[in-house]
Amino acid sequence: MWTSNLRQFEVAKIFRSKEQEQFFDILEKHIADPDEPLLLEGATGLGKTYPYLRAAAKSGKRVAIVFPTHQLIDQALDSWDLQTVLAEFSVQVKDFRPRRFFEDSARHYNLQKDEAIASDILLCTSISVIIDQRLAGAYNGVTTRDVIIFDEA
Repeated sequence: MWTSNLRQFEVAKIFRSKEQEQFFDILEKHIADPDEPLLLEGATGLGKTYPYLRAAAKSGKRVAIVFPTHQLIDQALDSWDLQTVLAEFSVQVKDFRPRRFFEDSARHYNLQKDEAIASDILLCTSISVIIDQRLAGAYNGVTTRDVIIFDEA
């Protein structure tokens, strides 16, 4: 009984809503044993980002989180959600940017590419998934990850 109450208290501290907790539980189970694609849908502002970041970090697997734009990657990097996950779990999160973001230095491009490939959680765009698939994982390694999460509208 006491453990159950403690679990409820911990969940209340971690998640802002019952929907967030349910979203996390589904993702955590699926990441642990993925057998087919999973589609979860939620309205804008529901709070999907924190549960999937937390499930990814907790899993211990190499995860890619795919966004439609670089601006949304920037938003995720600056978010309370990511900062909270990083404070709780010892994971390395890196974003991948294409060469055009590094016009002044191929060395900087290659460095960020290597860091992104080596990271526990890779943040990238959907077009990079297509390019990486065509290059058999040599572009940014997204298609060699254990799990790929698409955060799409």
